[in-house]
Amino acid sequence: MPFVKCNIKYIFRLEPLPAATQRQSLVEILQSIDWVAKPLQPCKGSQGKAWTVGSETLPPKPFIEAQHGWISVTKVKDQTQPAKPKDLIATVRTKQHMKDASSSSNAQPATDPWHAGQDPWANYTGKSQPAPVSQHVQHKIDDVGQKLTDIVQATIDEKVMKLQGDSQARERLTSVEQQIQSIMTTQHKLEHRIVDNSSKVAELQSDQAQLHQAVQQCQQKVQEQGQALHHVAQEVSACTSN
Repeated sequence: MPFVKCNIKYIFRLEPLPAATQRQSLVEILQSIDWVAKPLQPCKGSQGKAWTVGSETLPPKPFIEAQHGWISVTKVKDQTQPAKPKDLIATVRTKQHMKDASSSSNAQPATDPWHAGQDPWANYTGKSQPAPVSQHVQHKIDDVGQKLTDIVQATIDEKVMKLQGDSQARERLTSVEQQIQSIMTTQHKLEHRIVDNSSKVAELQSDQAQLHQAVQQCQQKVQEQGQALHHVAQEVSACTSN
């Protein structure tokens, strides 16, 4: 446990603090503002987790800036006890005589202040006005307000950017779907043309086979006619020679 040497005259409450704040981390926070103060014990504050600390001097500033945010320093009570009056060394008769003399000197006749012409409310000045906020405290309050405003604005900007990014992603997805649909349509058209062309090729091949068969038949007939002509020519030649 860290040891802090100081004579405790004042007790302060530090809040708000994280739930897991330890004595060592609290000592480091107090040392960061050059304030000799000793952590006493954790307590329940008005803003959540809190610690009481004792110190011989007042804090150098009413607010402490930490990693998790601002910590307020509130005075709880004065630890210094009032000094006891010193006992008078005297006899019992002397003490009683001094007490009687003091009582007789302080005694006053009971008079009605209204009959004496004095108004007991004459010195009433009303409620005192609250002390104005110091410039240092006002600066810290403005700084905290500005940080809260920046955090809220950053959160809003992040949400807007996320929504814009989602909109752009949806637009890109729609564009990709349209391109895929166009490719599929083109593919269907090509497949249809290929099937049509295959049918035409088959028809051409059938026509070509029929043409080839007709050519062969024509060649066979020409050969037969040639042979018949040759036979006739032989007969004509035989008749001529006779």
